[in-house]
Amino acid sequence: MNKFPTYQRFGDSAVLIRWENEISSTINSEVIEMEAYVKDCFSEEIIETVPTYNSLAIYLKYANNVTSFLEKVRSIKEIDSNVKPVTRYIVYIPVCYEQGFAMDLEALATRHELTPSEVVTLHTEASYRVYFNGFLPGFPYLGGLPIKLHTARKKTPRLHIEAGSVAIGGGQTGIYTIPSPGGWNIIGRCPLRFFSSEITPVSMLQAGDEVKFIPITSEAFKKIENEVASNTYIIRKELRYD
Repeated sequence: MNKFPTYQRFGDSAVLIRWENEISSTINSEVIEMEAYVKDCFSEEIIETVPTYNSLAIYLKYANNVTSFLEKVRSIKEIDSNVKPVTRYIVYIPVCYEQGFAMDLEALATRHELTPSEVVTLHTEASYRVYFNGFLPGFPYLGGLPIKLHTARKKTPRLHIEAGSVAIGGGQTGIYTIPSPGGWNIIGRCPLRFFSSEITPVSMLQAGDEVKFIPITSEAFKKIENEVASNTYIIRKELRYD
């Protein structure tokens, strides 16, 4: 491992594992591997795990197990090779960047002395890593945004943003998975459904996945939207090999 993490009690019935305080794909991969290991080896003791860029919170079923559980995870020197490897995908996400779906695209382009089409080109040429889901159910925090597109969040958040809206906030891009208030800059919208309590896993994108955005027309958006509603749309994805 890059640098062995630290361990601490986290509230009454949880453990927090921390890595170095930086956004790094290497560290995030260690977080994801540790999460998979914990789920595989201690499934009877935990309620859920919550990964972030560089930490992993593990919520336990019983508060009186925290001390003994801390000792167990502290004793882990390397991930057991017998643990099933984490399966991750490259997922291709269709996005319409046309007016009506991209309320901040023109202003963002002007701010960076670019044309809207240049913003779209930059945004779709990059590959993005899903570091973790948070803020909203299934909302993916995506790293890999080109520096030219880094844009501060809006000073006054909007009260309503449509589900599927693709946005830029600071040095990240993300997708609003459900209707929500929000302060990120909206540059497009995707017709897919990213979160549903009726499927497993409930979030379409998982930490460690890679995302590629594919530009589509408003006509294609409507067609895909109808296919999603009728459960006939097939998400394009392929196994990711690191």
